[in-house]
Amino acid sequence: MDSITIEIPGEPHSQARHRHTSRGGFVRTYDPKAKDKEKLLKYIQSNYKITKIENMIEARIIANFGIPKSYSNKKTETLHDQYRPKKPDVDNIAKFYLDTLNGVAYDDDSQIVYLEVSKHYSKFPSVTIILCEVLF
Repeated sequence: MDSITIEIPGEPHSQARHRHTSRGGFVRTYDPKAKDKEKLLKYIQSNYKITKIENMIEARIIANFGIPKSYSNKKTETLHDQYRPKKPDVDNIAKFYLDTLNGVAYDDDSQIVYLEVSKHYSKFPSVTIILCEVLF
């Protein structure tokens, strides 16, 4: 069974809505997070040797956000699972990372048949992505 685990340091990202601009009568649509996706892809390709998963996939994404500066020391000590980030939405987090891995870890994200996304606070912001091949 093939399995891929990717750990990415830094604050988690989320997919933003596409933006539209018009110039000279032409409307252009663009992804405001395209540069973040390119940086992430370069990081993954330089730090991990990934072999594409050919079959169905179970995906798990664990997003660890930095602790807000407004939290008191006492609140920070009890952070384990008592307090969780509300924003951004888990579906936007999943969309950002799964779209970035499209064509790298798998041919198409339609191969993903199970998805679990969780958000936590941590002293060390990061994202962990675990992709496991589902055997028939």
